[in-house]
Amino acid sequence: MTTSAGVLVAMLATACATETNPLAEAPRGEAIPADIARACDLASQRCSRCHSIERVVHAHIVEPQEWQRYVHKMRLMPGSDIPPGEEPVIARCLVFRVAGNAGLAKLQEAP
Repeated sequence: MTTSAGVLVAMLATACATETNPLAEAPRGEAIPADIARACDLASQRCSRCHSIERVVHAHIVEPQEWQRYVHKMRLMPGSDIPPGEEPVIARCLVFRVAGNAGLAKLQEAP
């Protein structure tokens, strides 16, 4: 596959992911890594059990640690069915869509 064809495939994959999953969005200029796309699929499944995905998309949360606290709080809500091991996966999706790779780096630095 040529470089331009590879870029086109990546752009189409991103566009398709965004159409089907509003959480699977990348900050401008960043491609969505495969692990983040999978994390966003999981987040979409789990979060939509209790409320609309638009509620998550429009949350005014910027800092990675705030997303961690938010996901933890949601996990503790009755009926969420989010296992403790999925908290960091879901948080990675939400952090990436707001702050990209820089946000993920901050998330890894957190104590």
